[in-house]
Amino acid sequence: MGKWDNSPVWIVSDIDSTLYTNPEYIRLCSIREVTEIARILGISTEKAEQKIMRMRKKLSLRIPREITLTETVYALGLTEDEWGELRCRAWEPEKWIKYDAELCAALEEFRILPNVLGICFATNSPIEIGRRNLYALGIPCESNLLFGPENLECSKPDARFFPRIAASLGVSTTQCVSIGDRGMSDADPAIVAGFCCAFIVEGRNDFICTLRKLTRNIKRGKYHDDCV
Repeated sequence: MGKWDNSPVWIVSDIDSTLYTNPEYIRLCSIREVTEIARILGISTEKAEQKIMRMRKKLSLRIPREITLTETVYALGLTEDEWGELRCRAWEPEKWIKYDAELCAALEEFRILPNVLGICFATNSPIEIGRRNLYALGIPCESNLLFGPENLECSKPDARFFPRIAASLGVSTTQCVSIGDRGMSDADPAIVAGFCCAFIVEGRNDFICTLRKLTRNIKRGKYHDDCV
């Protein structure tokens, strides 16, 4: 979506299933989330799964897109604090994510290009989990370059999410590019917000390939008109 003409931009990168690919980790942590939701609601895990499914179906009748689990649990009555705390218990990146030298090298080679103002990271997970994910991967990130529900007061695909990132960076949304693994969260709302471009990647390997392709294109002065 969009077109990046090599003007200087900030890169806004998703984390989960973008910087790393680990389906088993995602699956197990998702199960643990439901278990924690059931505990807070005071019901069995099976009943919690049913309530989540019914609420998602109900929400989908008035919201014409995929409904996130965050939206669903809020509709079920969980508070933002409860949801954030349970996710910090459910997710354990230190046990599942390893240092990734190839990823770090690709990010650094891209970051130092003159057309790149910087790279920041945006997640729907609690910022603590985002920070732990990046640390496990070996990616340095200043606290003011990691965005999530706590400092943006909203989550993807909320229409306020990406404009608030641009505002925090002190730039126009037209000076930002989004990279992530889900169109409904990482591309569609970014383009609507005015981001000049968005790339959808299928996990860690595709993310690295995309960065390397962009790096080559920038060095050759080639425009990026193949955004999704």
